[in-house]
Amino acid sequence: MIDDGDQTGDPMQNEIESITFSWRGDAKFFSTNYQILNGRKSLTRDINLAVFKSAARADAEGGVVKSVSEKPVANMCKPVAWQPSGGIIAGFQKVPLQNGKYKYKWL
Repeated sequence: MIDDGDQTGDPMQNEIESITFSWRGDAKFFSTNYQILNGRKSLTRDINLAVFKSAARADAEGGVVKSVSEKPVANMCKPVAWQPSGGIIAGFQKVPLQNGKYKYKWL
């Protein structure tokens, strides 16, 4: 199961759309970034598929693993990327401006 079952999805929709995966350099954690409802979610998991729901959580070796988005975010872009040290994962959101242009905001 890709989604974490936290009731943010439509129970009538069994399909997750447009999913990307991003692995941390040591391959102990990965992020799924996927379309659901009117936005995208990006959940961080360990290799046992446990979801990291807090903003930051220590891994077994004392490092910190962060999550990007537990709830759907409108206009979140894909993919997400890990900091080379593996401590931070980042995504970005395309925010429309009044003049028809866009700005990008880090999540």
